[in-house]
Amino acid sequence: MSASKNIGLRPTLFLTVVGLVFLLVLSGSGFSQKFGKVSKEELQMTSVPEAPDADAVYLFDIGDMRIMDDFVLKLKRQVRIKILTEEGKNYGNVRIAYWHEDKIRNLKAHTILPNGKKIKLKKKEIYEEREKNTKYKVFSLPGVEVGSVIEYKYTLESEYLHYLEPWYFQHEEFTVLSRISVVLPPEFSYTVFFRNTYDIEPTIEEFMEPGRVLKRYTWEMGGLQPVKDEPYMRTKKDYLASIHFQLVHYKDYYNYIKFISTWEDLVAKLWDRFKKEINDKSQKELADQLVANENTPKEKAIALYNYVRDNIETTERGERWVKKAPKEVLAKKKGKGAEKNLLLVNLMRLAGLNAYPMLISTRNHGAVLENQPRLTQFNYLLACVTIGRKDYVFDTQDKYCPASLLPVPDLVDKGLLINETGGRFVKIPRPKKINMQFCSTKAELSEDGTLSASSIIRMEGYNGMKYRNKIAKSGHQSVVEKLLEDRFPNVKIDSVTVKDFEKVESPLVFEVSYHVPEFAEVVGDMMYLSAPIMDCYESNPFKSPHRAFPVEFPTNQAAMDKITLTLPSGMQALELPQNHVLRLKGISFLNSWKSEENKVIIERQFMLRKLFFPASKYTMLRSLFDRIVNADQGQIVLGQPTAEGASSPAEN
Repeated sequence: MSASKNIGLRPTLFLTVVGLVFLLVLSGSGFSQKFGKVSKEELQMTSVPEAPDADAVYLFDIGDMRIMDDFVLKLKRQVRIKILTEEGKNYGNVRIAYWHEDKIRNLKAHTILPNGKKIKLKKKEIYEEREKNTKYKVFSLPGVEVGSVIEYKYTLESEYLHYLEPWYFQHEEFTVLSRISVVLPPEFSYTVFFRNTYDIEPTIEEFMEPGRVLKRYTWEMGGLQPVKDEPYMRTKKDYLASIHFQLVHYKDYYNYIKFISTWEDLVAKLWDRFKKEINDKSQKELADQLVANENTPKEKAIALYNYVRDNIETTERGERWVKKAPKEVLAKKKGKGAEKNLLLVNLMRLAGLNAYPMLISTRNHGAVLENQPRLTQFNYLLACVTIGRKDYVFDTQDKYCPASLLPVPDLVDKGLLINETGGRFVKIPRPKKINMQFCSTKAELSEDGTLSASSIIRMEGYNGMKYRNKIAKSGHQSVVEKLLEDRFPNVKIDSVTVKDFEKVESPLVFEVSYHVPEFAEVVGDMMYLSAPIMDCYESNPFKSPHRAFPVEFPTNQAAMDKITLTLPSGMQALELPQNHVLRLKGISFLNSWKSEENKVIIERQFMLRKLFFPASKYTMLRSLFDRIVNADQGQIVLGQPTAEGASSPAEN
């Protein structure tokens, strides 16, 4: 659920029922919001009826945001958390993220023990970290124990006023109260966007300052269920109740500056920014050379993509903003992923192709809502070319990504094409090619339980792309060792050959010989072992018994193992695991076991074709993976023939 509304225009006074209810709850429970003043009820709390299994509870998360007269945004935030379990003590490790050009001031924190004793955080215990353009204030609250209350507050200062700090009402644990207040000078007007909640009307308070009347807008929610990270969840942001602010205009006695209120506004501003860069004719000669031997528009597009991907170094992935012009990227032979993609757009246009830049929100950034013309929904830039009636999308940042694929973070529903006619949303097609891992193994088991094997492993599609990147970083020997060690902890590698590493459009092939001491457990004249399958599930990836959010796999998957296992002389298979055929719409699994003379023939196939499973299908999906895990853990029992010429139990 999402909505939008303008503030700073003609708001009316309105108090939401939700906000009123939880104000009464807080006042009636004896909860205090004064920093450091924790009530007896808070200290004695042991659980939350609405979330009985909670490890902690956010008693409140309160923010007060204001644009000051010097055009600096100040956000004062205070958070109080009750620790309920040993696991909940991890909430005492705090990491506050902020833009690298912003500032965090007046950071204070303390722990209040169940007996009321307060332990303050010292300044020297606060650290600063940085990852690209994001900084973090990092600290661990002292003396945290079950039953204690932790609390911290700080002031964030920012000079970026086009977008105020977003506010997320929900957390990973139950939230009793979350509230954000905003004070705006009358010159500013913002659009307010709501996500995963109904349109919340603010309470509005007018107050006087010398020479003017100001308004404080307050949005409040309470009794919020937790949103936790789950396997195969694109991002928690898609499910958190939140509020976002985007500038519409600034107007004073002398100025009127209009920003964004519609998609057309947004596209027009971006087109003004990009049009010069993607119409640079200085690269015309290069573009003509690169497509001279290509006949069709698609072949030309792929030739240009391959050139930029292979010949321009990727310094980092980058974001939606492009600092280096295509001309500079080409001259220096390096640039961020987004900068390389803008270079590709320019080359394509010079080659006569209908190409434009396209903005997307990557998988971990959140799904784009088309009813919210908000630039902060996007965080990356791709190249899009239209050939006939079909759109083709490219991202040059990964050296080992074939033209037919996009890097996994780009596998989202749609992007916004930026052009001179108002732009449009483009559906991003998912690759249809199955991402197969195929393994053919010939293995032999010795009398002492050692397994000696030779395997040919073929990685296709995204599997090949993933392992090429691993090899480029760590070398093929290390990568293959890790691949086998994850499956066979005691493995010893005898030899490794890698084929077609540079041919990114082709499968990546490993030929590896190895042995595994004590692979089989030897007990008297009996041997017990699992199948030497390269791809298998040792545990169910879906741990939680319940799930409120859909399961979203990024790509289709397939794995096939074919194994011929030669048994020690005089041994035969007394017991083989049961054959399985398991299916759920979009997923299939089968395995088979056969005994032939002194050999066991094993086949296993797993295929995932459906990428989206709603929460209503979660129980069935989890149950299916339980059965797959059980099937993968099947045991082979070997022993001496029961009688001369008699068939083995495995054959009956």
